[in-house]
Amino acid sequence: FKAKAFASLDDLVGEGVDAIYITTPNTTHTELTLQILKENIHIFCEKPMSTSFQDAKRILKLLESKNIVYQIGHNRRFAPVYKFVKGLIQNGKFIPYSAHVKMNRGELKNPPWVSHPDITGGFLYESTIHLLDMVRWLLGDVKKVECIGQKSVNNQAHIIKIYSFNYIPAGS
Repeated sequence: FKAKAFASLDDLVGEGVDAIYITTPNTTHTELTLQILKENIHIFCEKPMSTSFQDAKRILKLLESKNIVYQIGHNRRFAPVYKFVKGLIQNGKFIPYSAHVKMNRGELKNPPWVSHPDITGGFLYESTIHLLDMVRWLLGDVKKVECIGQKSVNNQAHIIKIYSFNYIPAGS
């Protein structure tokens, strides 16, 4: 492939690339994205878009004035099983009312950086974001969210995350 390494983003941008793939720690996504957008370069950014709502709005505001492709790495939308379920919903063969997502996989221990807020923004930005994205993509806007988190009996980093969603039916 004749891949080439660069010492900085400025050096990479100076090569006249068509697109950049952001795969850096989550807390760096905003500044890198804003810098790349100013250069009018297409972006594929691993999730999350940003680790703050305010920064995500900054990115969206700049995107409004650009004619570039910006894609966030919510890859599960493209998996055949989820596309099949989406088709059932769109065709009216399955009419969902609510969703319940539960995780208890001990993900916050290995690797240890996963739950570190200075690197990832916190545990919601790692695997949980994929589940929340899938539920919203499949079912639409959320009307109500409930969440419960707790540590295990022996105070380990096993956190149980339960999200219950009720949806606004299409057209209401």
